[in-house]
Amino acid sequence: MKAYRISGTMKMGVINDHPFTIEIAANKKEEAVDKAYAILGSRHGAKRTEINITGVKAIKNEDIEDPAVRYMVTGV
Repeated sequence: MKAYRISGTMKMGVINDHPFTIEIAANKKEEAVDKAYAILGSRHGAKRTEINITGVKAIKNEDIEDPAVRYMVTGV
């Protein structure tokens, strides 16, 4: 499994371009993007059309900030 950092903007209430960055553990880039849509939609009630992903970057194990993602990728 690899770690990905996904960034972009989404609509939240009256704010149309609220920035976000989220780390996801996934096997492929496409799977990470799909998980990001699912997580952001679930947490904030945003539809996929209200989420604009601008960047998807694979990150090294040393650069992972989210402890849950670090555990899923490295097991430590």
